[in-house]
Amino acid sequence: MDKIATKNIIHFSENHEDICKRVCNNLNINIFPDYSGEKYWTLNSGNWQSHNLDKEQRVFIDKFIFDEDVITKFEKSSSQLLFCLIIVY
Repeated sequence: MDKIATKNIIHFSENHEDICKRVCNNLNINIFPDYSGEKYWTLNSGNWQSHNLDKEQRVFIDKFIFDEDVITKFEKSSSQLLFCLIIVY
């Protein structure tokens, strides 16, 4: 996962909702991670909605992309996005 994971992520900010909307429109996306790492935000019909991350949306960054667990999580994800967890020792 570390080879395909997006790094230097732009996080959602309630103080900059309009900028986040423009980024979504330009990139044709509707989802932003929250800085806390515990939730994410989706843009639906021009409104932001907060969602808690559950264990099915998280994967450890050292997992192999074709690991059965990773593939299953991608298949279950409505956004086809997973959030990588980095292990710090």
